Amino acid sequence: MRTLAEQTYKNIEEWLKRHELLWDGQAGSHEGKVGLHLLMGGESAAKWEQHPEADCILIGTQDMLLSRALNRAYAPPTNEHLQNTLKIHSHARNLHL
Repeated sequence: MRTLAEQTYKNIEEWLKRHELLWDGQAGSHEGKVGLHLLMGGESAAKWEQHPEADCILIGTQDMLLSRALNRAYAPPTNEHLQNTLKIHSHARNLHL
């Protein structure tokens, strides 16, 4: 599964670059750009959860994607995980969802 996730990431990255849609991760506007993040054990993923309002594509192995979806991430320490969850819920509340 790791190889498939890596290949998929590279293909989507090339496609987004070719169409000038890839967000480079720098501070500033995400307007019209798409973030791309690889979630796999052993990979140092960018802080994808820092901008929950921005469009992004998450690619990863089943275990990492499912654990993130259930808010039971393998990688971050408990305190960091709690802070991330609170940020996302706080942002959603501000959107009046």
